[in-house]
Amino acid sequence: MFSPLLRLKDEVEFRWEKEHQEPFDDMKRYLANPLILVPRVKERDLKLYISTLDLIIASMLVQKNDNGIECAIYYLSRILNDVEIKYSAIEKLCLCLYYSYTKLKYYTKHFTFNRIITYLCTIESY
Repeated sequence: MFSPLLRLKDEVEFRWEKEHQEPFDDMKRYLANPLILVPRVKERDLKLYISTLDLIIASMLVQKNDNGIECAIYYLSRILNDVEIKYSAIEKLCLCLYYSYTKLKYYTKHFTFNRIITYLCTIESY
């Protein structure tokens, strides 16, 4: 998005053109509507979505609101190191689950291991 700006040199005259304005407008729209996190309600069930790509793992902890709509409580992501990049897809998912659970201890401390396994089993085959 900012790559044209990063290539500026002192001796080059900068002209603000359409190729600069469009990404700038996109960023303004994105920043004007940030993702909203909601506080956890203890009486409601939590759901953890996990995802992996070649270089990253990510997860999102959600809970349904009064209208039955899932709302994000917490987002997590991290870049994999050189060794983790070589993991198989299922190993990356397990790493993501472990990473998420250790980072979200405060949110998950009232859940038993059996309850978490039940949620894990509902995840469709990878």
